[in-house]
Amino acid sequence: MTRTLIDDCFRPDGSERAAAHGDVIAMLKARLAPVAGLERVSISEANGRTLATAVTAPRDLPGHDNAAVDGFAFKQTDDIHRQGGTFPVRGTAAAGHPFTDPVPPGAAIRILTGAVV
Repeated sequence: MTRTLIDDCFRPDGSERAAAHGDVIAMLKARLAPVAGLERVSISEANGRTLATAVTAPRDLPGHDNAAVDGFAFKQTDDIHRQGGTFPVRGTAAAGHPFTDPVPPGAAIRILTGAVV
């Protein structure tokens, strides 16, 4: 039996039916707890706790925009249907590196996770 991947947190059993409203509320209540107060703890005791204030990094890391997932960039042309709807791959942007050449019309560039954009 092949199971379809369901991207829905309210179908925990993978069924095609959505959970009833009352069941969802009960699930949420079972998983949530109010913050009762503030307490200073060592970093070794902090696992599983919630921060009382936001933490902001002093600088961006990485220091540039980059691709979050693998994918393709392409330069569409008006005659793409004559190409059969396909784009030949003419280069790759690897993690930490930009693709510096111009993308030719009707072509694609493979973009790997972490590539500089």
